[in-house]
Amino acid sequence: MKILGISSFFHDSAAALIDGSDVVAAAEEERFSRIKHDNSFPINSIKFVLKVANISIHEVDYIVFYEKPILKLHRILLTNSKNIFKNLDSQFELLRSWDKNKISTRNFISNVLGVNKKKILFFEHHFSHAASAFYCSGFNSSDLYTSDAVGEWCTTTYGNTKNKELIRSGRVNFPDSIGLLYTAFTEFLGFEVNEGEYKVMGMAPYGKPIYQEKIDKLFKKKGLNFELDQSYFNFNIESGSNLTQKFIEEFGKKREIGDSFYLKNFSEDLSTEEIFDKKLINSKSQYFADIASSLQTYLENFTLENIKQIKQENGDENLCYAGGVAYNSAINSKIIRSKIYKNVFIQPAAGDSGGALGCALGSSYLLKEKNFNYQNTYLGKGYNHQEIKKCLEFNSIDYNYYEKDEDLNKEVSNLISNSMVIGWFQGRFEFGPRALGNRSILADPRYFKNKKIINSKIKFREIFRPFAPSTLDKYFNEYYEVNSNWRQCDPYRFMLSTVEVKESFKSKLAAVTHVDGTARAQLVLKQDNEKFYNLIESFGDLTGIYTLLNTSFNRKGEPIVNTPQEALNVFLWTDLDALVLGNFLIKK
Repeated sequence: MKILGISSFFHDSAAALIDGSDVVAAAEEERFSRIKHDNSFPINSIKFVLKVANISIHEVDYIVFYEKPILKLHRILLTNSKNIFKNLDSQFELLRSWDKNKISTRNFISNVLGVNKKKILFFEHHFSHAASAFYCSGFNSSDLYTSDAVGEWCTTTYGNTKNKELIRSGRVNFPDSIGLLYTAFTEFLGFEVNEGEYKVMGMAPYGKPIYQEKIDKLFKKKGLNFELDQSYFNFNIESGSNLTQKFIEEFGKKREIGDSFYLKNFSEDLSTEEIFDKKLINSKSQYFADIASSLQTYLENFTLENIKQIKQENGDENLCYAGGVAYNSAINSKIIRSKIYKNVFIQPAAGDSGGALGCALGSSYLLKEKNFNYQNTYLGKGYNHQEIKKCLEFNSIDYNYYEKDEDLNKEVSNLISNSMVIGWFQGRFEFGPRALGNRSILADPRYFKNKKIINSKIKFREIFRPFAPSTLDKYFNEYYEVNSNWRQCDPYRFMLSTVEVKESFKSKLAAVTHVDGTARAQLVLKQDNEKFYNLIESFGDLTGIYTLLNTSFNRKGEPIVNTPQEALNVFLWTDLDALVLGNFLIKK
């Protein structure tokens, strides 16, 4: 049975196709449109997954949408009707945004794709999240946890499985939301909402969690069925800000987007080479860092208590977790290291894009297709030798071509060990926001200066943002403090959790060890990505360190590259030293 899953209209639109027990392909629309977090109907992604399967849309048995639009509209109308006279312009703008495509999604999909309406099904938002994790986990049973900003009504759900069916035992509804709480602080700390949450996590280790009592005031009730004190927030009102005057009175004036952010400990903790003008050191920055640290620490403990309660209620040895909050790698680390669960699976595309995969998998189970084969996240578009060569020749680019991977790996390892930063473009791109070795920027993890170079001259982003190490499986336990059952912890494979870097390796992994001594490490297995594995092994044979600094192949504000031309553009427009496209090597 062939099932097409679609997520669309809000952010991170995507399409996924399953065929019987195989996940054939999945991709976010932004990779084709080049619009970050593109929310448009994913027509390019749909065409792509159908092309991979070599079928037409009419050969698809069912098309499933990842949520129920009418239920979502009901929530928006009901919650905003209470405040309709407070900000009439924004209320009318909100209603105008709900055009007929959102309201009549079945008709829209039927007309755009030319399919019978009877083929179109709907799956509830948080069930899509839960299904995206459980049906990809390989577990026979599991406890379930989902958390994001908001779906139709739900913001958090929990439960377990019975005979591989998803069973929900509890839920928290809008406007009480951990995702929206984190979004509110993202705004307060001066970062773009739905884009800057990663920056809040990166800022947190530079502060101290001394304001947790302030965070605690925001909760009326804690635990699995938590409630927020809505007098601090504008979640119900389209006012242009999530923060009320009461929030500002409690926490102070928010940091404006683009404001300078400097800390005294930058020169001490980040690099002995780093020198900042003392006039630029802003004491207010330390307060913001302390708020970020307090928020992060509070939510780590909050989530851990909830996970304990889910375990007590359901008692499975496995946990499956998804939703946008599941991208918080520091929280994930707490869950894994707590050993509350023997095994933890977090969907690599934990946000709305993963909902496209989840609704297809969940619907397939209900249609009695019960076995799935989810090997890795390399589900996107790939380019062959001839396509890459054509791109290089079209742009009149000089290149070296290597017949043997071994020769290419030796040359690239030598370049990286000599402080060069490399663009690495291989195979099919990853589904989800993480670069896992097919669309990556790579550098030597041993020298801190590489962090500064990539942040300032290639990624064009804040200096405090950390980078991830990609480490071979046989050295993972040697470099990091991990549980004895780390081989069963898929979050490490998908770069979804931080780990403690062992003291003896912090100086040897200076470019990828964050200020708090952690790293968001990727566990690289040969069966997942043999070409990337062999490159890291070649670098390790040369340097003694079987790890590479790995970050996504894109510039700030842009999606990760899809095509060879896009990779070449980033190479030409930034200070990348070399570019590898398949087995073609280009140097500046």
